[in-house]
Amino acid sequence: GTTDTIKQYVRWADEADKNQALLDDLRGLSGRIIIFTGKRTTTDTVTSLLARNGYESLALHGKQSQEVRLDRVRAFKRDDGVRILVATSLAARGLDFPSICCVINYDLPPTIDQYTHRIGRTGRIGNDGCAISYFNGINRAIARDLIDKFRSTNQPVPSWLEEYGHTLRRPKGIHYRSHGNNRPINAP
Repeated sequence: GTTDTIKQYVRWADEADKNQALLDDLRGLSGRIIIFTGKRTTTDTVTSLLARNGYESLALHGKQSQEVRLDRVRAFKRDDGVRILVATSLAARGLDFPSICCVINYDLPPTIDQYTHRIGRTGRIGNDGCAISYFNGINRAIARDLIDKFRSTNQPVPSWLEEYGHTLRRPKGIHYRSHGNNRPINAP
């Protein structure tokens, strides 16, 4: 799938700041959202966080039976259904989803191919989509590929990411700031 119709954002969020970043972002989003996590345990942690903050969501991971997964996907697809799905890449593989307005990489995947596959869930059939990714030192291996990806799809590369791509060291003074207006840090 093409990524031309997807606005991509990346922000620095240390592991301890990801929950706040997620809550900030969700406040500004409507429509169906898929939140991708790297581990099954994180999937459960995130659904609990969302429940505590008034968001209904469904978890999808590999330890669930096929039946449970299909039930959850059906619930997510219904027009009056739950609009937030929290999933591992593996659990979502091969499943087709209805119009997704935004993909959030709570945990970035290890490879740019997986990144492309994940964000390809949004912006389909001429619809606009957005992809928001939380980045920190754990994601060092994907930094340069991410910069290339942003460039090749005409997305603005944040200056801190450029710097990180050169040095692979945490840029000075970079940390997650909760913004009152709930826009991604590098949103236009």
